[in-house]
Amino acid sequence: MKTKILLVEDSESFVNTVRLMLRAHPVEVVVAETGTQGIKAYRENIHGFATVIVDYCLPDLKGSEVALTLKKINPIQDFLFTSGYTEPEYLIDFLEVGGMRSFLFKDRPIDEMRARILDSISLYLSKNRVIGRDDYAPTKREAEMRLMGLVARSSVMHDICANIQKYKESPYPVLIVGETGTGKELIARALVPAKKNLIVVNCPRFVQSENLLESELFGYVKGAFTGASSDSPGLLSQAHGHVLFLDELHQLSVASQAKLLRLLQEMRYRRVGDNGGREIPINFKLVAAAKPEIFQMIEDGRFLEDLLHRVGQLQIHVPPLRERVEDIEPLVRMIQDEFNSGKPIEKHKQVRASTVGELAKHPWTGNVRQLQSAVRQMLTDVEGDIVNPPDFERFLTKSNAGGLKAVATLEESVRKFETDQIMTALKNSRTQVEAAIKLGVSRSSFNRRLAQLGINAENYLIQAQRKETIC
Repeated sequence: MKTKILLVEDSESFVNTVRLMLRAHPVEVVVAETGTQGIKAYRENIHGFATVIVDYCLPDLKGSEVALTLKKINPIQDFLFTSGYTEPEYLIDFLEVGGMRSFLFKDRPIDEMRARILDSISLYLSKNRVIGRDDYAPTKREAEMRLMGLVARSSVMHDICANIQKYKESPYPVLIVGETGTGKELIARALVPAKKNLIVVNCPRFVQSENLLESELFGYVKGAFTGASSDSPGLLSQAHGHVLFLDELHQLSVASQAKLLRLLQEMRYRRVGDNGGREIPINFKLVAAAKPEIFQMIEDGRFLEDLLHRVGQLQIHVPPLRERVEDIEPLVRMIQDEFNSGKPIEKHKQVRASTVGELAKHPWTGNVRQLQSAVRQMLTDVEGDIVNPPDFERFLTKSNAGGLKAVATLEESVRKFETDQIMTALKNSRTQVEAAIKLGVSRSSFNRRLAQLGINAENYLIQAQRKETIC
C-alpha cells in the first residue's frame, strides 16, 4: 500500500520532478494546483497524508495561508514548505505558521530534496503505526526486565534492574523509595531470591492501632485479649527464612516505628500475651517501601532516623513516570495486551503511536497506576478499534468535566507545588546555586529536597535546554 503525500503546487515541472524523484518509493503524490484545491483535497482525507508540501506562490492564496488553514483542521500535520525564491521574507512567513518539517528550495539537488521528503514520511509512519500491528520485538534490555516482572525501556529502570540483581542475594535490608503507583511492590517481588516467599505487611493498616501491629506481626496466645480464642503464630513466623516486605513504611506511627526498630536490632520477638518470657529468634530478609516524604519526616521528627538507617542499608529510588517517558510505550503495549487477552481478534482494540506521544506529555501524577486506568478507559470507550490522539483529548475533558478531578491529599498537593516551583527555578537558572537563591533556600536544603523529590537538576538547567536545542 502506497503512502500518500499532498503536493500543493502550480508548477508542472516541479510536480514532475517530485514524482520522478519518488518513483522508486511506495509513495502516491496527490497534486492540487491551487490553494483552494489543496484545502479541499485535505478535507477529504484529513489523516491520510504523510506530509503536505506547500508552495509559497499559488494562483489564489499564499502558501502560508493554505498551511494555516490546514493546521486549524489538523494541528499535528507536518509540512514541507517550498519556493523558488530564497529571500528571507518567504522563509519567515512560513516559519510563523509553525509545524514546518523542512524547507525545500527548488534549486537544490534532487537527492537532498528526496531525503527530506522521505524523512518526513518516515516520521509520519513512525507516529501513525498502531501498537500491536507493528513489527515489534523487545530489546535485550526490555527482555531482561520482563524476566523480573518489570515493563520498562528507560536506562534508569535498567540501572534499577542491575541493582535488583546485586541486592537480591544480599542479606542487607533494602528500602525502595518512590511516589504512589511507580511499581515499588513489583520491585520488592523482583528482590525475592529463588525458592523464597514474600510476606507482605501493609503498614497503613496499623495507623490507628499499635496493638494490631504487634498481634499481626508477633502473633498472640490464646486469651491474650478479647477474641483471642486460639493461638496465632503471626506474620513473622511465616517470614522466617523468607522475605518480609513492609509496604508504605512511612505510615507507621513513631511508637510503632520504635517497636519495629527493636525487633530489627534484636531479631527476637515475643507473642502478645505470652508472659512466660519466651523469645522466639527470627531470621528474614527485609524489604521496605516508602514515599520520598520519608526523608522530610525525619527532619520533622515524624520518622526515626535510626530506623531509616536500619531498613535502608541498600536503597532503590524509583523515578516518577514523567521522568522516564520512554517507558510509556512498552507499558501501553502491556496494558493493551491484557485488555485484549481472551477476546476474539475482531474485538481487539489498539493504541496509535501518536497517541502514545500525547500520553508522554501528560504529568501522570498517579504514575503507572494512573496510566493503566486511563488506557483501559480509552480502550473500553473508543468507538472504533484504534485509540487516536483526539480520544485521549476526550478522555481528559471527560475526566475533568464538572470539576470531577481526583482530589489529591494535602501531602500530594504540597509535593506537586514544590516540584513545579523547583523545576521552574531550575529552567530559569544556569546552576543549582542560582536556583536555590531564587527559591530563598540554602544550597544544602535545596540539594536535599531535590533528592527527596527525585528531581535530576542537570536535566532542567539552562545549559541542558541549550544542548537540547542544538541537537
